[in-house]
Amino acid sequence: MPNSNHRPRALVRVRANTLTLSALLAALLAAVLVVVLVCDATSLSAQTDFMNTDRGRPLSIEDASVVERGALELQVAPLRLERSRGGLYLWGLEPGVMAGLFARTEFDVGLPIALRDLNGVRTLALAGIDVGVMHQLNAESTTLPAFALRLDATLPTGGFGPDRVMAALGTMLTRSFDDGVRLHANATVALGNTTSSPGASSARDYSRWMAGLSLDRTWALSSVLVGVEGLVREPVGQPGVREWSVGLGSRVQLDPRWLLDVGAGRHFGSGIETWYATIGGAYYFGWRFGVAGEDR
Repeated sequence: MPNSNHRPRALVRVRANTLTLSALLAALLAAVLVVVLVCDATSLSAQTDFMNTDRGRPLSIEDASVVERGALELQVAPLRLERSRGGLYLWGLEPGVMAGLFARTEFDVGLPIALRDLNGVRTLALAGIDVGVMHQLNAESTTLPAFALRLDATLPTGGFGPDRVMAALGTMLTRSFDDGVRLHANATVALGNTTSSPGASSARDYSRWMAGLSLDRTWALSSVLVGVEGLVREPVGQPGVREWSVGLGSRVQLDPRWLLDVGAGRHFGSGIETWYATIGGAYYFGWRFGVAGEDR
């Protein structure tokens, strides 16, 4: 799982004359439409895992729910592409695993892999190890939204990792409305040293704080979710700097165990202007252990 307090920096730097972001986005949107039509035609049996919007899968803002107790979910090599001004392409890859070890509590581990092309020299290395724990405080009711807390840390491991442990504390809120519409609010704050940069070799930026909202719509019979988001952040080591992001994404349950997600968006503010696209999959093992009836 991506650390909630970071955004990819220069993971891969490749100038491509033949590849365009518009062509990639068109292909991703076409893939979503095909999957939605197939799912609608076959009317998959009711599934709910597609509604659990994890960070970066496909949007940065997540809901306040966790994987079921006893469940194990494999994040299958989520791929992210960013394009900045001048045709500079940035790539990132982060396989990971999530496990519901206790009631309403989720643990996750991610292995961000960075490929950097600098002056014609390409280097492949880990960009740290992401670990996190999320606890859902309550189930949503007619009077209260669902609330959750999470603690994340990136360990200083690998050639492109930070020079110290980068930790953050976050909170999530989810409120459901009629017709499958949901509103999510997230906020995170970094812990420890936030005045200096994470290190010259770090392949990712980290946030001193972040706040954002997302709105999604679910179609339960087709097991499809579509959402939009907006957020603002202040990078670690850059006091007073504000960076904004907007995004659009979809999450589709292909069958009881496989999920597909795609997304696209834009970062802007403080001299930056970056477009990004992401695509990934997840496999739900559904192994059961512990006491039944205490899933969430």
